[in-house]
Order: sequence, then C-alpha cells, then structure tokens
Amino acid sequence: IYLNGGSSPYYTGTITTDTAGVAKFTVVNAPSGTYSTVVTDVSAAGYTWDTKFPEDTFDK
Repeated sequence: IYLNGGSSPYYTGTITTDTAGVAKFTVVNAPSGTYSTVVTDVSAAGYTWDTKFPEDTFDK
C-alpha cells in the first residue's frame, strides 16, 4: 500500500488483513495535510485481484 500526502509516497508498506478482510495501519507523527491510499497489490490463494480498490482520502 502507498500512503500519498505531502511528499508522495509518504509511506509504503505491506499490510495483512484481519479475518474480516480489513487492513488497518497507523502512521505516527504525520504532518498536517491531505492523504490518500493506493492499493498496489492483493494476493490470496485461489483468487485473482481485479485491480480495483476503494478510494480513500482523509485530512489531518
């Protein structure tokens, strides 16, 4: 996942979902601004990713 904001990308990393399929992460001490997430890859045994992901932006 990429977290874009300020100097893009602000954060990049790998996140594992919980049993409900929800991915959560926290960035500590991020400066004020508008941030957006971009999912770059999804993998699960027996499934193929359609490359779609929900657009998510937030202001700090």
